[in-house]
Amino acid sequence: MLILALAALSACQPDVQVDQARMADALPVLLVPPAAQVVGRSGSEDALQITFRSQWDKDRLAEYYRELLSKEPWTLVNDAEDRDGALVLYAERDGPPLWIRIDKAVGAAGSMVEISGAVAGPAVVPDSMSLDSTAADSTPS
Repeated sequence: MLILALAALSACQPDVQVDQARMADALPVLLVPPAAQVVGRSGSEDALQITFRSQWDKDRLAEYYRELLSKEPWTLVNDAEDRDGALVLYAERDGPPLWIRIDKAVGAAGSMVEISGAVAGPAVVPDSMSLDSTAADSTPS
């Protein structure tokens, strides 16, 4: 199933080439929804979103993802509905965070699932805490 999803992802190329985050950096763990197929991919240099259409209804998918994201190594941080009535889940683990948005499919049975990830950037170290050699070599006069 995962191999089919990855093969379909490679076929989902935007009309205009935009630099997108690498899958391994933004979505190293892709939690593909059950009974689903890839319908889209979008992103930027620091984020990636994969859209799936699943045969499962919204409530069943919500239960599936809540259970999955409530177990190690995941921590389910947020579970809420957006203004359009879609369920939005935010989860963290060691690595990039994960957003999952589940909504009813329009004009058909099933659901649309958007899975988004962001590239974890390097930690920002304030200049006062920097270990560069010039600061270490300077002595007060």
